[in-house]
Amino acid sequence: MDGEEMLTLLDTQWKYFNDALDRIQRQSTESMKVADKKINDVITSLEYTQSRLDESLSNLTSVVKEKNEAFNEIQHLSEENKNLRTQLTGIMERLHYLDDQGRRNNLPFSGIPEQQGENWE
Repeated sequence: MDGEEMLTLLDTQWKYFNDALDRIQRQSTESMKVADKKINDVITSLEYTQSRLDESLSNLTSVVKEKNEAFNEIQHLSEENKNLRTQLTGIMERLHYLDDQGRRNNLPFSGIPEQQGENWE
């Protein structure tokens, strides 16, 4: 093989080498573009998920606050109900006492016929 054939062969191999490098570079660039798009899609999805998570956390905080307020109100109403029942029991006892006291002087008579229009006077 003489020098010119060697140069032609080296030139051909150089072209093949450059073509292979160009193909590898294009494939790498395309792969990077696809990877970038996928990463951007994941980032967008994570941002959406984060906003939904923040919203859910805010809603949960509100629900917990409302539950605590309702629980406190129930406790207050239960205490008030207990006090009212105690008062009602006292009032009922007093009513029975007064009713019993008012009936002490009443004498029941049996066997005496009642006449229409009759009253206690």
